[in-house]
Amino acid sequence: YRGIAALRLGLCYTFIGDSLNAAKYYKLTNEGNPDIDDDRYAKIIGERFLENPPDSDFVRVIILRKETSFLELFVLSGEGTDSPIRATLNDVELLRIGENKFKSDVLELGETVELIVRQQGSYMYKKVFDVVKPGKQIISIPMTKKVKFQLMAQPGKPTNYAEFEHRLDKNIVIRNEIKKIPVNSELMLDFSRKINFRDVAFSAIHNRFYVVESSLKNGIKMYDESGGRFVSDEVFRFDFSNYDMTSLQEPEGICLDNQGNFYLTDFGANRVVSFDSTGKYRYHFGKFGDNENREEGDKIRLMYPTRINIEEDATGVSFTNEIGETEIVSRNPYLFIADRNGIYRCDLDGQYLETILRPNNSDIFSGSIYALGVENYGSAARLFIGLRESFQVKSFSAIPQD
Repeated sequence: YRGIAALRLGLCYTFIGDSLNAAKYYKLTNEGNPDIDDDRYAKIIGERFLENPPDSDFVRVIILRKETSFLELFVLSGEGTDSPIRATLNDVELLRIGENKFKSDVLELGETVELIVRQQGSYMYKKVFDVVKPGKQIISIPMTKKVKFQLMAQPGKPTNYAEFEHRLDKNIVIRNEIKKIPVNSELMLDFSRKINFRDVAFSAIHNRFYVVESSLKNGIKMYDESGGRFVSDEVFRFDFSNYDMTSLQEPEGICLDNQGNFYLTDFGANRVVSFDSTGKYRYHFGKFGDNENREEGDKIRLMYPTRINIEEDATGVSFTNEIGETEIVSRNPYLFIADRNGIYRCDLDGQYLETILRPNNSDIFSGSIYALGVENYGSAARLFIGLRESFQVKSFSAIPQD
């Protein structure tokens, strides 16, 4: 760690105004171990300070390092998009310090900030978070190019698809997960005959199936990976102890993200409720209403939401970071939610991004949407919807928006 030690000594001399000794130690940063991240970083910064000694703003940040923080933001443009990027923090424009690179002013630890990144042709990125770490915080954000969904001329059924034609409601289940409901399993039998079984999802993290039962307001049914019933503890209970909500009103749809977090549509309350992988309440979003006049970034409105599914980036985007290493970051995940007015895209916090389909734009809504699936991501995505009344599955492919 000789390199990072030399950098710190150089900064100490900079603090007291001794530029000669500061330069001496900045030069010594090249004697660090190239296999250590801190030393490689110190060498790059040391060479930079030899050519351009740190300015007063940078020195101030270092002096206040234990009490303050600042953000350095690197934005990766959406696929095939080269339009300008605008980044704001608490409605204040971030300073552009390079191509698609931005820097914030000094932030107080514990401060709550709202970061918004916009690029024409890409979905808006919006995140509210608390500043908890001192010093420089590097955030890399890959933008996602906007797409629209076009009805496929030769539709195909999704990979994970199950029909329950003998049920009175002719329910259809479309899932993102590769794991299917095992044929002739207890789960298949129960789902086929119990009309209060609304939706099902498989969790690779928990290695079990989870079933939404409309009459079960404070949990979901569990089945093992073979679709078998649990002899005891068959219900996965939700923990509302950290919130004044005590139950769901009328649970309907379910999906899980790759961290094992749950997202359930609450049909009777016009909302989506999220729980962590242990069942502890996280948050909820949604109010009764339509999204016809909503703008990107507004909180979503829902009118009797039925199905929900998630689009996640499994491959990620690679880029070269500031010390020359290749990093891979995943693009933002999105929720797809169906209600009686259409299908919507929002982020995981419930910020409305777009209306994908509405009843008045085709004959797609000849029956209520009671199944919703998304395969792949971005411009490679495919959307599947199941119509309960007509017992059909419609297939759509994503194409980039102009």
